[in-house]
Amino acid sequence: MNIATWMSEQQQNNHQCYLILDTTAEPNPIKTWFGGQLSQMNKMVSLYKDTELASLEVVSPWIILLDKTPHDLLKPFIDHPGRNWGYLVCMNNQYSLQDLVHHWHDRMIIEEEPRALYRFQDNRIIIRHLSQLTEQQIPLLLGPISRVMAWNDEQKQWQEFINNDPKLRPNPIERPWLTIPEPESIDKEMRQKNTMRWLLNNYSNSVYASNIYPMYEWVEESLNKTDQWQWVTKEQQRLYILQRLDKEQRDDPRWQPLPNETPQTHYERCKAVFNKDFEYNELSIDASKL
Repeated sequence: MNIATWMSEQQQNNHQCYLILDTTAEPNPIKTWFGGQLSQMNKMVSLYKDTELASLEVVSPWIILLDKTPHDLLKPFIDHPGRNWGYLVCMNNQYSLQDLVHHWHDRMIIEEEPRALYRFQDNRIIIRHLSQLTEQQIPLLLGPISRVMAWNDEQKQWQEFINNDPKLRPNPIERPWLTIPEPESIDKEMRQKNTMRWLLNNYSNSVYASNIYPMYEWVEESLNKTDQWQWVTKEQQRLYILQRLDKEQRDDPRWQPLPNETPQTHYERCKAVFNKDFEYNELSIDASKL
């Protein structure tokens, strides 16, 4: 599939193309891909800006209008689709960038308790959900979006989805994509990204001071260790992760379980040793589906 040709065909059919970016991808496409070339983008919007999620803007998805974007700026996205930076969508010219922003604002927060976020910006998630929705259900998810072009990481090829009834659908009551179960590999990756958000939202100064880069790999290593210890709750996992920001505590041998020590006893001992005043802080948005 030639992406440049696909985009040209959409524009010839009075459709506008947009790029939806996932800034939690590694490396962050906004910082490493565009860098100082952001001024060449015609219009771009951070989805969390000026919303109740503004404190999480550092990991906000972005939408970029591609009408006057030089094609060479898209080369990293096209040449390295396996980095899962996001995907392309197009809409009829009667709809605007702001319409697309409102569309995802209506869908990015899952209001049912516990509140969560829908990761529509992840091309793997949007592909899996669109693949399992019926032709009648797809318009509920895509609204004014006519077509989606995303990299299928499992099949190693670009995949197109068509919305046969594109139009504005604010606040749909039915949201069938939320009932689709996530595979274990995606659940694990979500947990890592959720933990990154939690750290950046609550302890950003400590994160930057500790110089834990690449952060994604550091978090993955930390969670693998808590899995090994069978610390299954967020409170248990985040005690270790938070204290590990301190270089003096990071490799302390007292973290290791004692012979015949149960996971809960191990956790209680570590909590007493490393931070007896530890309090588990959670985002107002539950991280389980961030």
